[in-house]
Amino acid sequence: MHTFIGHQGQYAAQATRPAAEPLLFAGSIGLFEPAKGTPRDIAVLIATSFGVEDLCSRRFIRLIAESLGDRGIASLRFDYPGTGDALTDNTSAADFESWTGSLHLAASQLRQQSGCERIVIVAQGIGAPVAIASNIPSLAAMVLLAPVTSGRTHVRELSAFLSISVEKLSLRPDSEADAIAQVTLPPGVATGLISINLLKLEAPPAEKILVLARQERAADTQLAEHLQMLGAEVTTKPFEGYDRLTANPLLAEVPQAIVRQVTDWIAALTTILPDIRRDTPQVPSACISHTGDGYRETPLRFGRNNRLLGITCDPAQGPDATKAQVLLLAAGYERQAGWGSYSARLARDLARRGVSTLRFDCSNVADSPAVEGHEGHVIYTDIQVTDVWEAVDFLENRGATSIVAAGRCTGAYLAFQSCLRDPRLKGMVGINPEMFLWPENRPIVSALTEQTQTLKHYGSRFLDLKTLKKALRGEINLARKGRAIGLRLKQHAMRPLSKAVGGISNRERAVYAAFADLQRRNVPVTILYSPDDIGLEEHAHFFGRGKNRYPTITPRTVTGTSHTFQHSHARAAYIDAIVGLVETCPAEPPA
Repeated sequence: MHTFIGHQGQYAAQATRPAAEPLLFAGSIGLFEPAKGTPRDIAVLIATSFGVEDLCSRRFIRLIAESLGDRGIASLRFDYPGTGDALTDNTSAADFESWTGSLHLAASQLRQQSGCERIVIVAQGIGAPVAIASNIPSLAAMVLLAPVTSGRTHVRELSAFLSISVEKLSLRPDSEADAIAQVTLPPGVATGLISINLLKLEAPPAEKILVLARQERAADTQLAEHLQMLGAEVTTKPFEGYDRLTANPLLAEVPQAIVRQVTDWIAALTTILPDIRRDTPQVPSACISHTGDGYRETPLRFGRNNRLLGITCDPAQGPDATKAQVLLLAAGYERQAGWGSYSARLARDLARRGVSTLRFDCSNVADSPAVEGHEGHVIYTDIQVTDVWEAVDFLENRGATSIVAAGRCTGAYLAFQSCLRDPRLKGMVGINPEMFLWPENRPIVSALTEQTQTLKHYGSRFLDLKTLKKALRGEINLARKGRAIGLRLKQHAMRPLSKAVGGISNRERAVYAAFADLQRRNVPVTILYSPDDIGLEEHAHFFGRGKNRYPTITPRTVTGTSHTFQHSHARAAYIDAIVGLVETCPAEPPA
């Protein structure tokens, strides 16, 4: 039996810690994790990685910050210019000097907020050369997590990864330069990075250094040895679990042992902060706004105990009281900015067209803490529906009288489920939802690791010479693929009967009932698909080729794009659909 939760949700009362406190400086958004209990005399500045490594590690970095905070050690993490939620989303304007300069500004902010002069830098990946090149004074120590040692080698590796991404996303370098620019290093940053080789350092960046080295990367250990030769006190430990952390954002496993090692090592360097320096500035839960080209953004916390982190993005002149406001729901475990700042750029483009949005991290995604007892997978669960309930509460409290939702992939699923359960949501736009209701007997983890495809996809692959060669070499699990094809064939055969009787299984009947409920309430639902997306199988199963019994549900296929809708024309279609929905669901006039 599928449980439809009520207002405030069945998880809202469970304990959770507040999200980090957002603050603004020099067009960047920082997240300050205050010290809890007795504050120590050291604060930690986190220099994050970039790209997929950063996307996979967002929760890992948050857990390090929370662990440090619980030991009385404040910390600050932030977005480099041209990345994430930073105000400057024009990657061509960012260069290596702007990244190192932003780290200097962040260090000043951290000293001001924490009251600590002594700083430890925790740097992951590309954050290592950024931090070392910054030459920040008065460093107590440095922690290097899987550090990039050669900028030239790293840029070359990113270029190779980009080629694979371009092929997977079917992007054309000549006509999709904007989409490609969002998944590679800004050119100015790459140019500065190429000249850096940490194995040629002539002086250590700090007196004490902890290096978490990847066993398969000899350069990590060589860097530790080089720093020790330069006179630093170096501790080297293996970065166990690095591959499981960074291989796939949907399946990223946080290495809890590394979180503890980093926390313990830094805590051993500290003493109690003198009383005279404990009266530090408090950051308000809703920071002042900053403005960009045609928009105004405000980072904030909301929900019970300020547990969720989000950003409102309004037109430069403020919200339009006559229009609906939009909840932007992220895909999978993407942070609220989206991969390559997709969601941040989307929100800003919508603001330029007069539409206000709220994008946020659901619980246990990126920078929003987990609900106690639910620290595992949360996508496709009721916990996220509760998060949306609290987001709607927030928008109502800021004056919204009409609210709609929009999301990609799992975000589209969440938008659909939230519209069903919360009558305050007046409509939705979804991109490529794999399904409308998660099967109760389908484990989420296995579904993420054994993703199925359409019958058309399997047919084309079967005739592909490369696929046949892989099968002969044993690189394809034929038994697993056979089961997936068998399941698709069975579903295809049962479609006419299922549609005729309103569903055979409990799940099918629940989905048909959901469609009927949305139709009865006159809730407009627009669903955009890319060609051959797996979600089309679900859509065909319930809608088939006959007349649409649910006129408020409008499906549409956008040609020439992929599952992520990274292509510029697909992104434009998404924006147009959201603007059209906003116009369909105008705000209610004040009483």
